[in-house]
Amino acid sequence: MPSTDDVPQVEILLRPHHALDIVTKYGQGHRFQPAPSGNAESKVAEQILNNLDIVVRWVIGADAICAPCALLNADGLCTDGVPHTHPPMSKQDYNDALDRRLCTYLGITPGSVSTLRAFLEIANAHTPGIEQQWHQPKYDPQMRVNGWIRGFELLGIRPRS
Repeated sequence: MPSTDDVPQVEILLRPHHALDIVTKYGQGHRFQPAPSGNAESKVAEQILNNLDIVVRWVIGADAICAPCALLNADGLCTDGVPHTHPPMSKQDYNDALDRRLCTYLGITPGSVSTLRAFLEIANAHTPGIEQQWHQPKYDPQMRVNGWIRGFELLGIRPRS
């Protein structure tokens, strides 16, 4: 029988941008609360912020945050929209494109497995710069960078400045 000792056990499926969103919000002092849509961001945030060595499978598509959301249809696709893009687009298309850009930029293969810590160390090494992968007219990219940096500092990924 083959040994599974060297095969990392997947603990959670996660979109790259969801990991960065949580770190950003954490760095900005956000208090994670259950979402009206039923998504699991608050539960996943608690789980990953308390264990940076959690094993993650990086996905483009529905993840542990999306799974319980009322806006996820039976096919596992998000039915929400992103009205502040020009032109407006589905959140599914927007997030899939965003996560593909992030994976390419960070050198991560969709479906690959790593610890959250390893991912955050890669993201930290690309900060600033990574914010250029997000193109949202509604959000200030420098605020995102500041949130990431502060989150990385609080998590011990980046030395405090």
